[in-house]
Amino acid sequence: MEDSIKKSKDIGKLSTLRIENERINNTRNLLAGSRTPQAAEILRLLRDKYPELNKLALFLVGKFNMTEMIPEVCSCLAVPGIRSDACAVLESMGRAPARELGRFYLTSASNLSARKAALLILGKSCSEENAGFLLEIVLSNIRQLKEAALDGLINCGYKTGGKEKERLYKLIYETFGLLSWITDIKAGLFSYGRNELAREVDKEYMRWESFLYNLLTLTYGDLPNHSEGIANDEIDDDYGRMIYAMAKIVFGDNRIKDSQSFTDAKKEQGRQRKFQKYFPSSASSLKKIYDDLINCDYNLIGVWTKANAVRDIPGIVDDDIAESVVALLFSPEDLLQEEAARSIAGSGRELYNAAAERIPERARNKLESIITGILEEKELMFEKVKFL
Repeated sequence: MEDSIKKSKDIGKLSTLRIENERINNTRNLLAGSRTPQAAEILRLLRDKYPELNKLALFLVGKFNMTEMIPEVCSCLAVPGIRSDACAVLESMGRAPARELGRFYLTSASNLSARKAALLILGKSCSEENAGFLLEIVLSNIRQLKEAALDGLINCGYKTGGKEKERLYKLIYETFGLLSWITDIKAGLFSYGRNELAREVDKEYMRWESFLYNLLTLTYGDLPNHSEGIANDEIDDDYGRMIYAMAKIVFGDNRIKDSQSFTDAKKEQGRQRKFQKYFPSSASSLKKIYDDLINCDYNLIGVWTKANAVRDIPGIVDDDIAESVVALLFSPEDLLQEEAARSIAGSGRELYNAAAERIPERARNKLESIITGILEEKELMFEKVKFL
């Protein structure tokens, strides 16, 4: 009886596979032909459960330049398996998808990857309307989207006008302030001998430094080397002179930017002293540095750097640090949940037990296995990312 059931299931699978292959071959023949398919045909293929048919549908839209299907192609940006194909098709249509991409961006607030893909496409079409839209994104809050929008404007060689420059001045000043704060963090970590964490924080500095470079280029023009300052006609006021001076602090040392190098303690302290004139600060304890990194806005310091900060904590012996680490058990990021559990496990179960009942069951089961040591270190997401 069991053999008969198994044989029947196998026959069913073979039949399904045969039908799928026939549909794929038929669609490929359509792609090779000269007949423009009906919109209804494309919709059926895009809604099919087989990714291969979804891709072929996108290729058909691209080949026959079916601009009436742009909204459906935009919706494919939300599907990871076919996102790159959807991008290629939309890019091939030039400026035609611009308005629909803007609409898709605004209605896809929960999908960061899809929104970023839409911005990257808009950044390649270089229309005046797109430039205005991208500039608004640069002035928004989400880091990855700001970077993508700014890259698009730089790619198009967009030149800002007087009112637009005034809006960018505040962001430029804030970015200098952020770099000053990161410099304080790095200098502090070096002084406490936490060099590995300083290396990770330095990557954040370099990322924001690159953003600032593009921001200055967008505002003041295409300058080959900002360490030489801003063009003379841009520094006829106190603000311009201040930006000129701070640009020399950030870009003046011509530091080597490869993945293996980062500035030493002495150089960081020198940059920190220069920044003090514009952003006064005082030395922070190591506890304060950990706390600042863990609790910092995700749009300022990335998840990976936060995870490294949690892992670097030698032991949870302070109530403030304990509160910050326990809060990460409720983070939407699995990586931070795991690292928080690992850190808490090394300091006893009491902290975990106090929060366990409030943790959703799915997450709680995994965190329990970390706390109890059932889950091996090599199975943690942190270790897998390092290995890759």
